[in-house]
Amino acid sequence: MGLGGAYVAVCRDSSAIYWNPAALALAPSFEARVPAGVRIGLPDGLLTAIKDAYDLGVARDEIINSPEKVGELRDLLGRIGDMELGVSADAMGGLFANVKYLGVSLTESAQMSVFANIDRENVDVGVGSPNSMRNNESMINAMALESREFALTYASSVIPGGEFGIGPLKANLVLGMAARVINGRTYYLHEELWDYDLEGHKIQDAIEEFTSENEFDETEFSADLGALLTLGDRASVGLTAKNITEPKFGYGIDGEKKGDVRLDAQYRLGAAFRPLKNWLIAADVDLAENDSGIEGYSYRTISIGTEVNLVNNLVAFRLGAYDNMAEKSRPFVTGGFGLSAKFVTFDIAGGFGTSSDDDYSLSASLGAKL
Repeated sequence: MGLGGAYVAVCRDSSAIYWNPAALALAPSFEARVPAGVRIGLPDGLLTAIKDAYDLGVARDEIINSPEKVGELRDLLGRIGDMELGVSADAMGGLFANVKYLGVSLTESAQMSVFANIDRENVDVGVGSPNSMRNNESMINAMALESREFALTYASSVIPGGEFGIGPLKANLVLGMAARVINGRTYYLHEELWDYDLEGHKIQDAIEEFTSENEFDETEFSADLGALLTLGDRASVGLTAKNITEPKFGYGIDGEKKGDVRLDAQYRLGAAFRPLKNWLIAADVDLAENDSGIEGYSYRTISIGTEVNLVNNLVAFRLGAYDNMAEKSRPFVTGGFGLSAKFVTFDIAGGFGTSSDDDYSLSASLGAKL
């Protein structure tokens, strides 16, 4: 995370199982690593809108004939509709381990998005108009995917003996593959922003419906492929293909399937260069646009990062950023540091969005190596 996600050509430890399976061939003979991370994004103005909605109330029958109240509600719906994204959050934790070229991982992750579909037409006062607020069909949608995954990874050098070339021009090409078993559990909510009764929609009922009544559970298989070309000690280029089978997990309401959450195949190219022995510059880019799981929102990420190593590589300081080229957005800035002793490593990183939205992340990793 400290490098802004620019890690496809940089990784040299057991987390290669995730970033680039091929890099496992260049990892320590044995390493075990425990990573964890969390990110949350809130659209600008959301907290104010929630407070205004609470103050106003959402029982339409109580305000339908009040021009003042309907005006406030119309303004509130407009502000919510102008938000480009809803609430989004994700978290992960797990274990990565490798013995030479063979790696295994056990991870658990969760992704959630909450967004609104706002009806801007039915916003009139009273009940006589065909566009009465009573007919407003604004909806709230929530989707979550919780996944537990086991991956088995193998990597190897293509060239017998590892390197080819002369002196500083020596190169090494390694390939890797991760076979993955994914148990995915989806949660889904699709409800009007209000009920027609005077009490309005009860939040606790929606949470109960989201977390238990509309739950689907499926197991799928997928695989990741990776390639890494190193050019001496100074440069490397990596390429990965993730989710190549595009696994799908159904979601629905009351046991009836409504659709699938699909993990799109993702192709990512990375490059890294060391102008100095203790200074690294890296960049990654997605080669295709992917669906994010949030309606109407896609992503294609470009990442850049730099790392400076000090005290004989004992301490590393990192700075990076990434941006979504598929949408109008501003960069997300990251930073972090790492400690690498003879048998133990520790890394921590954080980040924040530079747009007006509240978007933050935090990740940490603890490892042991031989």
